[in-house]
Amino acid sequence: MVYALFITKRQAEVEYVMVKYKVSQRLACRALGINRTAVRYKVKKRSDEDTLTALVTELALQYGRYGYRIICGIIRNMGYLVNHKRVERIWRT
Repeated sequence: MVYALFITKRQAEVEYVMVKYKVSQRLACRALGINRTAVRYKVKKRSDEDTLTALVTELALQYGRYGYRIICGIIRNMGYLVNHKRVERIWRT
């Protein structure tokens, strides 16, 4: 399947238009009104992403009323170098 290589819905839409109408990526993006940089973006997964996700989940279950800011502080006190924006991104998923 062609869509297995693409991560976002936008990338899949552009690929579909490219295959169906046999047009370039540039023309497909222009027709859909999508910025080409959004289609070309490759996600870079960090090596400790799974560990941090498990830790955030565990702490969220343990401290149910705490938000991502307090959880971020707890993680920092544990010795991890982590940004509050990264914890918030994990928190939303």
